[in-house]
Amino acid sequence: MNDLISIKKQILLNTYRKEIWDFYNFSIIELFIFDRFFNWASTGQMIFIMHDGKKFFLIDYFYIAPSWGMSEIYLKKIMLGLSGSMPKNVSTNLKYPLIRLTQKDEYKKWKSYYGFEIGTMNTLISWDSLSLKRKAFLEEFINMDGLFTELPIQPKQIIKDKDFHKVPAHSVCLDLYKSLLQINTNNGKRLFVNHIIPADAHHYNATYAHFQDAIFCLYEGKFLTTYNSDKMVEWFRIKYKYYLNNESIKEKIRSCKHDWNKIKEIVLEAGNNYALWFDVNSEQYDKDALPRSIVDWIYSAHTETSMFYVSLLQPPTSAREAEAERLFNRINPKYRKIFYSLKQESFDGYTFWNKINDLIKWYDKYWGRLTRQDINCAYWLDGITANFLNNYKEWLMAFTDEKPFLKNIGINNNTFDLYIKQKIKDHGIEIEIPRSL
Repeated sequence: MNDLISIKKQILLNTYRKEIWDFYNFSIIELFIFDRFFNWASTGQMIFIMHDGKKFFLIDYFYIAPSWGMSEIYLKKIMLGLSGSMPKNVSTNLKYPLIRLTQKDEYKKWKSYYGFEIGTMNTLISWDSLSLKRKAFLEEFINMDGLFTELPIQPKQIIKDKDFHKVPAHSVCLDLYKSLLQINTNNGKRLFVNHIIPADAHHYNATYAHFQDAIFCLYEGKFLTTYNSDKMVEWFRIKYKYYLNNESIKEKIRSCKHDWNKIKEIVLEAGNNYALWFDVNSEQYDKDALPRSIVDWIYSAHTETSMFYVSLLQPPTSAREAEAERLFNRINPKYRKIFYSLKQESFDGYTFWNKINDLIKWYDKYWGRLTRQDINCAYWLDGITANFLNNYKEWLMAFTDEKPFLKNIGINNNTFDLYIKQKIKDHGIEIEIPRSL
């Protein structure tokens, strides 16, 4: 018996979709028994009968249980559970992986036979994680004539409304998936391309499976740990730090827990925000770098990035606003602080900080040369940038009665010419002072 059931190579262990298996609330022992039974049946060495053109394999508890290290009662309990023949505290509309058939043998004794449900097998196996060789190996058995059977969902397996989140092809998830696939970019093309709508609740590809996994994570409150934003690649977190306001994002994601309406609202809003990244005036210059796969948009395990996170709170800024942000960040914080009170709400942010940046560059470029040419410049330009900026700001505020216009600020304008003339007069400077960079 040991020779019959010995398995040279595990087929299913580590290749099943844990999130689907968990919907059954099965234990690791039940998975192990299921895996062993599947392997053994696949060898062609099990006794089987044909019923309505499908194979059902004999499980003789008396002989098999000892070789699998358990009692007959325990093995029978596991097989009944795997076939849904023993009610458990679980509600699911998944067809159970095994189907039980009992028949009397020639000696009038009841025998237990089990077949495989093809829809569940295709759902349960994580096809996208298999190597090509392993995938072909499994497909060969699944497509074998009569290996699997297919039965309708039994009435006792119909789920209740409160358990919708456990449905593999959940109606809300499917509707949300379809809605996202209908979103267009500014050029009228689909935002997410090359996606297939699931044929039914039990037949869908890996893309939809991953999408639904993510939506269930939102519903169950596991999204922040499963798709941890702190573990995204560093360059991405730096580039999009303006959008990755962690506390606001976490609050928004937490609001999705056990609330399908909130999930639809937030995910669709994020999808529409994301579509705006493809606008010609958005800050993203390289549109080809933006993911067009709905799965990679949510979280790409390959690149460790998530434009879903980036899109959660707001649409993208314009290219001009983004450049203003980058310019602002390039300026030393202690220099920025000097000019905060100078900036008015009506000022264009990019123009204002560009003027401040040019003023700083002017000082850094000329102060050394000017003080060497005329020592009197040292009383004005002492080598400390902050001193120069504070002095300039005080003069400007006094000159404009503390109400400067944007055109008054920075270098290369009439106001700066007057500032230069005033400093030449104050310090007796005898050399020409440049007005621009």
